[in-house]
Amino acid sequence: MPINGSLCGQLIHIEMLSAGLLGENAINVAKAVGNGVANAMLAAIYTGTSTGLGIGTGASVGSMAGGITVGALVGNMIYLQMLAQGFLGEYAQDLAKSIGNGVASHVATGIIQGTSAVVGIGAGVGVITGVIGAALGQQINALMLAEGLLGEATPKLASAIGNGIGAVVPQTIVSTTITGVAIGTVPPALPPIPSVGTDTGKII
Repeated sequence: MPINGSLCGQLIHIEMLSAGLLGENAINVAKAVGNGVANAMLAAIYTGTSTGLGIGTGASVGSMAGGITVGALVGNMIYLQMLAQGFLGEYAQDLAKSIGNGVASHVATGIIQGTSAVVGIGAGVGVITGVIGAALGQQINALMLAEGLLGEATPKLASAIGNGIGAVVPQTIVSTTITGVAIGTVPPALPPIPSVGTDTGKII
């Protein structure tokens, strides 16, 4: 399923409601975080190593595991960042867990699409890069402000969420399947040979 900010926000909001977070601004927080996370993930880059048969090129398609796809891990990291920002209220952990579970549930459905060089048929494995916690926090803050969340704690909350998510993204492992053409060495024309190459792509 393609990454979608609105859907991510809806999942976060459902988690918040389940945790008893029924405040009038709950939906606004969820929408801002959902859109911010989706924008960041769609702009991120997958970089990996491909192994299989070459020499050739192939299209890689895969999925993510670990890291940002594990709700408990995401929520705990956000909570630690919230504590560091001084959020000590009784609902802080519930909010962090709700955001973590909602984000993880949605991002786990994302699909990796990319290209493998040298390896034309095989598999790839790598990581997600380009999600910077501070930048994500700033984007979430801007989206929160656009949703009318003007409280003095808004920038700190956005920063905690952004930094928490930014910390778990590098722990995410991408696995892809590569299909394409492996033509061997030319000239002379030889059968495909075991090869190692690069696998790069984006999340959709």
